[in-house]
Amino acid sequence: MTTRRPGPHILQVLAIDHRTAPGGLGGAADAARERLDSFERLAVDAVAGVAAGREGFGATLDATPGAAAWRAITRSALWIGRAVHRRGAPPLEAPCAGSLAVQLTEWPIGITAHCRYQVHPDDARPLIDAQERSLGEVAALCRGQARELLVEIVTGGPGAGGADTMAGALARIYALGVCPDWWLLGGQPDTQSWEPCARVISSNDAYCRGILLGLAAATEPAAALEVAAAIPLVRGFVAGGSIVRSAAAEWLAGRLSDEAARAQVAERFRALADRWSAARDPRHDRRQRSAD
Repeated sequence: MTTRRPGPHILQVLAIDHRTAPGGLGGAADAARERLDSFERLAVDAVAGVAAGREGFGATLDATPGAAAWRAITRSALWIGRAVHRRGAPPLEAPCAGSLAVQLTEWPIGITAHCRYQVHPDDARPLIDAQERSLGEVAALCRGQARELLVEIVTGGPGAGGADTMAGALARIYALGVCPDWWLLGGQPDTQSWEPCARVISSNDAYCRGILLGLAAATEPAAALEVAAAIPLVRGFVAGGSIVRSAAAEWLAGRLSDEAARAQVAERFRALADRWSAARDPRHDRRQRSAD
């Protein structure tokens, strides 16, 4: 039994963050940041339009989203994931538990905390220890607030994205006593490669909501999505740059109107959602536990 609140069984999510901007924001001026904020609001509107009031659609935001995008998404019925730490900041720069607790308390309780866990063969032990402490702090705070947690595993180095590495990272996080509600994992080349990850999750947490397929780094997102759709524990996807980057570039350059930019993002996001629906066996998504 669990006291978890009801929630979507499938999630189709658009990543709306600094990766939206061509080349990233970097040290962009305030004016550029304000313009990008306005585009992010358009992207939120596009997702809401595709959702058309249906559950199972959402967006992920940076730790410090722009005001316009933040207002738009908190007024919508979309599922929301928000990064806990500033993107690009190493774990050693993570905020202390006190400031993080205040930060999370200020968020509406329905917002899922999004925490990144980096796996790289060259990471020094102090960096790994700091990252694990930070993840443990985030998980403890989420439990205390009855807030859901999404953990994204980010791999680096030769062969680091393989199934064994991913499964090892999952097992390590469970060994730390962290049981995320959602996992965000990169794609695998075939269904067999997904099995080690699914096995680790199933054996450690029967109430996990599932895996979201991360498509940000996928060279062939459609192929990765179709492979993942065959895995019952994969419950949706998070896509970003491939959908919004060109629209953002054209809009920021003044070559796309607000309406045209919104329509372009909506069209691409809808196409990916339709592909997921076509590839997915609906039997995988039947609700079997009241905990879901």
